[in-house]
Amino acid sequence: MNLIQRRDRPGRKLSSVSAALASTLLLVVWTTAFSTRAIPSAQASANLQAFVGTWQAKFDGKVFQIVILELKNGKLTGSVSRGHIELNDEGVMTAAELKEGSDPIIDSRLEGKVLHLTTSDQTEKSEKINFDLTLTGTDEATIIPVDDEIQKEMPNFKPWKVERVRK
Repeated sequence: MNLIQRRDRPGRKLSSVSAALASTLLLVVWTTAFSTRAIPSAQASANLQAFVGTWQAKFDGKVFQIVILELKNGKLTGSVSRGHIELNDEGVMTAAELKEGSDPIIDSRLEGKVLHLTTSDQTEKSEKINFDLTLTGTDEATIIPVDDEIQKEMPNFKPWKVERVRK
């Protein structure tokens, strides 16, 4: 009897609507999965772009530090010049001068308006130095070394101002 009796089958319209809904749901899931991966990457590159350029710090009108930041393949690269600074007990700079050479930036990490930079000197010591570059305006920022050793030696260390001189 079951072989002869017709079952209630969905009509062609209902089948078409079900297929369309399933396709739409699949498209929404696929688009959401891929778009959430693409947006942060594009947004991170746009945020890093705010730091790109040549930045200079001056003391008594003379440049004592140069930071060059470039965006390559979605990652910041560049260098930080070497320099010598002297501070008073309150952490205020009393003398500064630019030294020969620079160290490449080997790592960077962005947190809001603060760019954490790590450099590696090219000497036999191969020391790493960490800096925080904080945007304070379109072409203005502050920079400060943030290594534990520096913080121990100079706990009152104050950041110094840098200005973007070239984009």
